[in-house]
Amino acid sequence: MSTIRIRLKVLNEPGTPIIHCSNGTKRTGTFALSAYLIYDAAQTGVIDMKSALVALRDSRIGCIQDCEDYAFSSVVMFEYMADGIKIQKKKNVHEDYMDMKRRWQVIHVQRASAVSNQLQAAN
Repeated sequence: MSTIRIRLKVLNEPGTPIIHCSNGTKRTGTFALSAYLIYDAAQTGVIDMKSALVALRDSRIGCIQDCEDYAFSSVVMFEYMADGIKIQKKKNVHEDYMDMKRRWQVIHVQRASAVSNQLQAAN
């Protein structure tokens, strides 16, 4: 989660951040989608992930290349939004977060297994 902390710090700094990765789409795209979602939610009070992705892809072709990029961008947005929320029962939040993390790991393993099976079937 240190990547999330870095991203949140950059988003809280004044001015326009310049973000770039080797091909300009992978890490740059996930950061840009996170920032777009945060800004849009703050301005409109609505979280519309599909519209945000379409708008971002209109300006940065090829960004958000897979489900993990899309999911990670949403996690960053939710982490950012949750940072300012005062929660009475912190223990429950931590338990919910750990449960979500465990579920995400299961989904990730299942997806990797499915991709591996597809590759083996193709050979």
